[in-house]
Amino acid sequence: LDQRYPAGSRVVIALPPFRPGAVRVLSGGLVAAGGPLVCSSGQRIFFVGKAQAGGPWQIYETKPGGGRPKAVTAMDAGAMDPAILSNGDLVFSSPVPKVGAMWKAGKVPALYAQASGGQPRRLTFGSTAAVEPTVLGDGRILFVSARPSTDPAVTPNLGLLTVNNDGSEVTA
Repeated sequence: LDQRYPAGSRVVIALPPFRPGAVRVLSGGLVAAGGPLVCSSGQRIFFVGKAQAGGPWQIYETKPGGGRPKAVTAMDAGAMDPAILSNGDLVFSSPVPKVGAMWKAGKVPALYAQASGGQPRRLTFGSTAAVEPTVLGDGRILFVSARPSTDPAVTPNLGLLTVNNDGSEVTA
């Protein structure tokens, strides 16, 4: 995420008449932020952000009207890729890989779900990464996965998989 959202990147809302100065910063107080996701009611906005330059990425929540963003995850190795289940639970990937290490062997990202104010519960297990979740209309979670490799010359075989929102039935 450090390459995708470098220091100084912000999440903003552009306000009519859509001039460069007519924006509301939603990620104020953070070193970097990006990847906004607006919930279906339009009342909450989630995004990834970094509070300190060397700190982990976490998922933050704010309102469209602004205000100080609130961290909703506290994963030691960071959190990324927010998605929202129909019941309002947050789905995300953790840990956040270092630059260039997304598909390398080691601790690979898994999917987690978390109710508002609750503890994260892991949905995927195993040696394959689970990133970029999208919630489908039937409630399943679609995500990108690949087997990690120790050989930097090997191009990963990416695939799309689904998992139920309770972590059961991982399916290609």
